Amino acid sequence: IERTRAEVCVVLSGLPVAHLDRMDTPIVVWSDATFCGLVDYYPAATGLSRRALRNGHAAEAAALMRADLTLLSSHWAADFAREHYEATGRIEVLPLGANILYPPEYPPESPQASVASKAACVVLSIGVDYVRKGFDRVIEGGWYAERRGLPVEIHLVGVGDPPQRPLPGNVAWHGPLRKEPGGTLEALFLNADVFTLLSRADCTPMAISEAFSYGLPVVASSTGGLPEMVADAGFIVN
Repeated sequence: IERTRAEVCVVLSGLPVAHLDRMDTPIVVWSDATFCGLVDYYPAATGLSRRALRNGHAAEAAALMRADLTLLSSHWAADFAREHYEATGRIEVLPLGANILYPPEYPPESPQASVASKAACVVLSIGVDYVRKGFDRVIEGGWYAERRGLPVEIHLVGVGDPPQRPLPGNVAWHGPLRKEPGGTLEALFLNADVFTLLSRADCTPMAISEAFSYGLPVVASSTGGLPEMVADAGFIVN
């Protein structure tokens, strides 16, 4: 940091600066959660030993004390940090934007067909963890919609293989996709009618911001920082 003569150092987690020596360069931590917000909430942070909990809380507290400014992507995360840690620096809320290098241009060259003119309502869901991101809930929701007379076509984008096989005939599994202009992921966003993320645990997933950048309505579960993300342009389900 000193060699680059940086005017400010921004880190996306508190761990790299938790025990950093004091220096003149201001430190900004920008993240979607602190350790206390993930304990017994995310599967990977559930059932931790006393030693792991002690070390995790100590590292997070040290990082907040070391940082000149801590930016958290939701009030949900900021409230956790203020309640559990004593921070000498400021804690502010700064939402995360869409992680898209080349956002789509509007209006599109060829307008999308309306839902009423389609054979089925096209639903898109994106996430790295099949269970935590609630892909099974999306599939179940599609089943209920079809029972009520609304044909649904579901597209899931994720990592690894889905634990439930075979998938229903109206569900397509795409695996991981690259974000690139004219690619499959962009085509899925442009063809979708609604973006759905029914997570069991989540902070502020960028996929929701990306869906908004494509003009999609969002249906999300009421957990973590999701409600405030979709408060003005989506629907929350409990």
